Amino acid sequence: MGQSVRQAHVPAVGRIEFRDIEVAEPGPGEVLIEPARIGICGSDVHVFKGEHPIVQPPLVQGHEVSGTVVRPGPGVSGLEAGDIVTIEPAIGCGHCSRCQAGLIAQCSELDFIGGNLDGPAASRFLAPAAQLVRMRPTTSLDDAALAEPLATAVHAVRRAGEVHGTDVLVAGGGPIGALIALVAREAGARAVVVSDPSAGRRAILAELALATFDPGSGADDSPASMFDGREVTVAFECSGVEAGLDACIQTVARGCTVIVVAVYAEPPRTDMIAIQDRELNVHGSLMYTWADFREAARLIDEGSLPLGALQTHHVPFDRFADGYALIDDPAASAMKVLVDVV
Repeated sequence: MGQSVRQAHVPAVGRIEFRDIEVAEPGPGEVLIEPARIGICGSDVHVFKGEHPIVQPPLVQGHEVSGTVVRPGPGVSGLEAGDIVTIEPAIGCGHCSRCQAGLIAQCSELDFIGGNLDGPAASRFLAPAAQLVRMRPTTSLDDAALAEPLATAVHAVRRAGEVHGTDVLVAGGGPIGALIALVAREAGARAVVVSDPSAGRRAILAELALATFDPGSGADDSPASMFDGREVTVAFECSGVEAGLDACIQTVARGCTVIVVAVYAEPPRTDMIAIQDRELNVHGSLMYTWADFREAARLIDEGSLPLGALQTHHVPFDRFADGYALIDDPAASAMKVLVDVV
């Protein structure tokens, strides 16, 4: 017999409704979990406002999540009631060449929990056991909810190749940019500078002992001035604006690498002459692999990164829409907004 649970549903652009739904008992390969924290990211806000290029309402969001196991279904091993878990939301077909190579994000039949599949924005959620990652019992539910965006950062840094001993620019100091900066530093980058026009964000980044640059300061239009004359060999574009991409292309040294992580509302104009003339390596970075997600979970479990400063706001479950407003309000200087489901 199932049970009635409360779910936050986005039925149309700009609307969120709470409804009671029936959740069945977990079947084979399923696990009933109690979501505890749901992270709201910029992409969630774009979807809510009808501005995402791919995903549109109606849907149930929640692809950044932590929770506890209520009950595993028949045949599920390795998970017990009370275990802290997070969800890897990307589900590939498992058969195509991309999936076989571990590149799930490149699967043409990709399903995504919190996208085309209902997310865990509810008091109970039936999750595929294969998509759950068990965390250490000492890991906080707040930190565990950051596994998905951290996996995106891990993937982006891995796309750049060897960053140990390099000088790194990150354009855009939102949650993904901040996480990339932390992962690059953890990987041994010599210097990491994050460029962002928001004074509030720069203050949070300073709490993380990250060097910052104000692209609107007028004192020096180039973040290259922050590197004491050394060449920037890797730049990560996380701003989602044309100026950020231009800064990466103009700042990185000849023959070096730009990783484009941001999602753009409109296709940016790109200086292809500079890319060709300077023989730059420009790579896209989309989501993560299963190995990236496991590495993100390990970093969280081991407490390798100072994630607490990024968790700037909590909102109660019944005020879910307030989380969208915080992300969308520049004055709030919100980094990671967590919805407290329980």
